[in-house]
Amino acid sequence: MRGDAGPATRAIRSGPVFETAVFDVFDGITYTKGGAVLAMLETYVGPDAFRRGLAAYFEGQRLSNATAGDLWHYLSQASGTDVAAVARSWTDQQGYPLLRARVTCESGKQTLHLEQQRFSVDDAVDTMSLWQVPFAVSAGTAEPTRFMLAGRSGKFATGPCTTAPLVIDSSAAFFRVQYPREHLRRLTRAFPELAPSARLALLADTFALGQAGRIPLADYFALLGRLRPAGTPATQVLYLQAVHALSNLNGAMYGTPAQTVTARLLA
Repeated sequence: MRGDAGPATRAIRSGPVFETAVFDVFDGITYTKGGAVLAMLETYVGPDAFRRGLAAYFEGQRLSNATAGDLWHYLSQASGTDVAAVARSWTDQQGYPLLRARVTCESGKQTLHLEQQRFSVDDAVDTMSLWQVPFAVSAGTAEPTRFMLAGRSGKFATGPCTTAPLVIDSSAAFFRVQYPREHLRRLTRAFPELAPSARLALLADTFALGQAGRIPLADYFALLGRLRPAGTPATQVLYLQAVHALSNLNGAMYGTPAQTVTARLLA
């Protein structure tokens, strides 16, 4: 996601692949981003429909050539949804979206307001790119509710107002989420009680937003301060993310007084 947020990137599907340039396109964009997009589509249509679609795809294209359009066709048939329209917005354009979230509560009913724009590490403004974004939102221990953001912005009724803050789980997707400062503070206070995947997504997104200068890095360190001892596989993954982020900062601060702080945190 770091590389895909910069100017030197490309779409997953970027034209014919010639033998002389095969290693130019068989890279992290093709495989890692491609795999993440497929995982997001699996979550969107459901694992059972996804398996049925794959089985029909393998059988239908047996001993013949296949295209991305063939895969979307079989997944659409199996799930009853237009997978192609969603998938093309991810495979045929470069980059990925930042979802700017805001939550309101009126007359006891809660509404999630979302706006999307391309996430960039260099403050570049992109008003053309638009994704169809499947996402899941939850509060506290409630089961996630799934929605689709198909336009530049949208409003989503998420049920009664809750004391637990809403969180969008971007761990099984390929986008970042930015919350207003006060909502992020509420999520920070509730951090130990969030689902493991939501905690990982919140850590990763907050650090990336800090790197891009969109929020203070202090917000990321506030989340780190809410980490529990790494006694379970879920919390161990969170510490691995923290070590990765702090190592990145340590390299960026090399030779400066701030490096003594990052080095001490890594010790």
